[in-house]
Amino acid sequence: TTYPLSAYQTLPSCLGTVVEGTIQKLFEGHHMNYLECINVDVKSTRKESFYGINYVENSKMVLNYLNVLAYFNNDIITLISDLQLDVKGCKDVYASFDKYVEEERLEGDNKYHAEGHGLQDARKGVLFTDFPPVLELQLKRFEYDYTRDTMVKINDRYEFPLELDLDREGGKYLSPDADKSVRNLYTLHSVLVHSGGISGGHYYAFIRPTLSDQWFKFDDERVTKEDLKKALEDQYGGEEELPQTNPGYNNAPFKFTKYSNAYMLVYIRESDKEKIVCDVNENDIAEHLRETGYVGLKNQGATCYMNSLLQTLYHIPYFRKAVYHMPTTETDMPSGSIPLALQSLFYKLQYNETSVATKELTKSFGWDTYDSFMQHDVQELNRVLCEKLEDKM
Repeated sequence: TTYPLSAYQTLPSCLGTVVEGTIQKLFEGHHMNYLECINVDVKSTRKESFYGINYVENSKMVLNYLNVLAYFNNDIITLISDLQLDVKGCKDVYASFDKYVEEERLEGDNKYHAEGHGLQDARKGVLFTDFPPVLELQLKRFEYDYTRDTMVKINDRYEFPLELDLDREGGKYLSPDADKSVRNLYTLHSVLVHSGGISGGHYYAFIRPTLSDQWFKFDDERVTKEDLKKALEDQYGGEEELPQTNPGYNNAPFKFTKYSNAYMLVYIRESDKEKIVCDVNENDIAEHLRETGYVGLKNQGATCYMNSLLQTLYHIPYFRKAVYHMPTTETDMPSGSIPLALQSLFYKLQYNETSVATKELTKSFGWDTYDSFMQHDVQELNRVLCEKLEDKM
């Protein structure tokens, strides 16, 4: 396909120059695991990345989600550990972070064996040394219920703010050696939603593509403008009350569970957002899109989960620019490779007048038609995409 201009040339100039290591610079943060004995001078710390690297040697990567298998033709795949927050027992994102850094005591029958000191009372935990410019929070909506011996979906009410302050209460989430000069104040960019139960459902995303307050709902091929309440409060989950107005009946409110709720949040740090997102001038938008808005993605059968993630990544302009800048020679990006397919898809999202097909991308995953009719895990897909792009950006 021939496009009127190289796509990256039409991106806002305020995005600056894309440099190598885009994946790490945008998405990677670090935390410090610590263990300290209470009565003797024994301490240990270990710094880890949110995108901690583990290698799996296999001809195929298996993604396990609701007993569904997906395959990626690859010999070595990097698994990236993401930041997963508990939903169950937590009223909001802050409560989840409180739980994440909650200190554990090792005492009684659970004492720590300190070399040279025997069994000792100790405390251990984790604190953050730095957060990334783009903070992806995976909400644990799906968990294994040991009592029922099955996977369940957590539909509890779970609130998340438009602005997230991770420096709150004197920096309670930060380790002593964290860089306090960086202000960890974040603004919500995307809300990825699952609607349904444990056996299946539908995925879509609410995204704020620019620095304006306008939100859009990306639901496969359908793209609509939405207000803040739709993107925020309506995706908390929990129960909703409807008034009972039938005469002769008990007029107590009728409660029902809301099965549509957020499972992934994307925040962008305030101090970085103008170079990562920034406002888009009309001249930066393909002419045919200035009236019709954004372009959707076609659903191949059950690829709505993938579409919501792809739209989220595409609408981070700095990331999109890095994808456009990837080398395009056959040596650097062989035909049929994941990076080349993603680059092609991003071009089409910018220039197509109608919804974009994703078959080229799923084919690069090694999927056949059957795989495209099965729901896979968005978190694992995100990991695979980041890993495959890591050495190209």
